[in-house]
Amino acid sequence: MRKVFLLTATMVLVLTSSGVAIDEFDSRPGWTESETRPNRTRLLMLPTARALNAGEAYLMDINFFFPSANIGLTDFINLGGGMSFFPWAPLEEQVKYLTGKVRVLSFDNISLALAGTMYSIPDNDHDYGMGWAVTTLGPITHSLTVGLGYGYYDGELLRLPGIAIGGEVAVARDASLVAEAWFIDRESTYFSGAWRFVGKRLSVDVGWALAVNEYGDGSTMPIFTFMHHF
Repeated sequence: MRKVFLLTATMVLVLTSSGVAIDEFDSRPGWTESETRPNRTRLLMLPTARALNAGEAYLMDINFFFPSANIGLTDFINLGGGMSFFPWAPLEEQVKYLTGKVRVLSFDNISLALAGTMYSIPDNDHDYGMGWAVTTLGPITHSLTVGLGYGYYDGELLRLPGIAIGGEVAVARDASLVAEAWFIDRESTYFSGAWRFVGKRLSVDVGWALAVNEYGDGSTMPIFTFMHHF
């Protein structure tokens, strides 16, 4: 019996010779509550000011080569990290990264947090990283996140702060549009947007990104993010 699978924003239609079967992503009530969204703590690359609760965790992979894990140590302190997975490179040549977040305010539809990321790049004696103050406004169905931060290189801050802004808007019961823009040290600009499909514990982002340097040269790349929440 032949089967054809069609992915829509809210369900999978399975077309067979005997009829049509429907497999919804998630039909439970209360999906709009922030505590039930598996990816409430981040947009695409930009973290939101929301945090995992104590004992919660998720596994995530970006474009197949950048897996990571995050866990809620408390209701307001999260810690995570990962390592690139390039099959052709030995362990010592993989990129390592560490992330952290401290939520300092959570009141109704307003959250404020401090977040940071550190990178270790092989065959390079330099240190890279960035620290952010981020705020998220609005409910989970239509929220705005704004971040202000400084990158550092070899322990020295960049000349100017970085600014990031992004948001998520639900367009169906289990699907959202996600977008963000980064402006780093007036030299680099990064834009990205994606469809986000959300299940009970699983979310998938499919989109595109554009990076533009100080000379106006741009490069693009696809975005595919997989997240499983525990």
